[in-house]
Amino acid sequence: MLEGTGPGQSAISPAVVEGRGYRTVEKRDELPEVFKGKQRRRGLLIPTLSPSGERGYRLRPEHPITRKRKYEQPRGVGCILDVHPFNLERVRDATVDLWIVEGEKKSDSLTSRGECAIALTGVFNFARDGEPLPCWGYVPLEGRTVYVVYDSDVLTNWQIQLALKRLVVFLEGRGANVLVVYLPEVQDG
Repeated sequence: MLEGTGPGQSAISPAVVEGRGYRTVEKRDELPEVFKGKQRRRGLLIPTLSPSGERGYRLRPEHPITRKRKYEQPRGVGCILDVHPFNLERVRDATVDLWIVEGEKKSDSLTSRGECAIALTGVFNFARDGEPLPCWGYVPLEGRTVYVVYDSDVLTNWQIQLALKRLVVFLEGRGANVLVVYLPEVQDG
């Protein structure tokens, strides 16, 4: 379940869940063909949308391939920034404050509260090979207020701190007014 506010729930409104098209995959043959081999697992299918309009998928398997790999992205498909369909036009408007977070569910939780958010699929996944992802070209940043919120492990993990620093440098280099929000550590992360 995605909606609600109790432990283990994502606080995503039913309208935002429906607008994105989340669905639970009970049988492997219900998955889009872009998932191959071991990636074909039961779980939560998350349709993705780039600010450029490109569509894709990610999967949160019920039983991950490895403990460290919570999500599956189709092999051979490059990283994109993700924006909820409700925010596609707003993300292209520099007068609208922008939130950048780790993962679609966090982004959709903010969207449920009327905020405009972009999800990264990982802390370093705003760029590839030292270059910003092409879909940044659809996100005006000059003069825009941007809030960056990484998970609470940014406080203790130097690699995540490095990713945050690189993202802030990139955003400021594009003229954004960047504010970093630090979340307190909680027992279950």
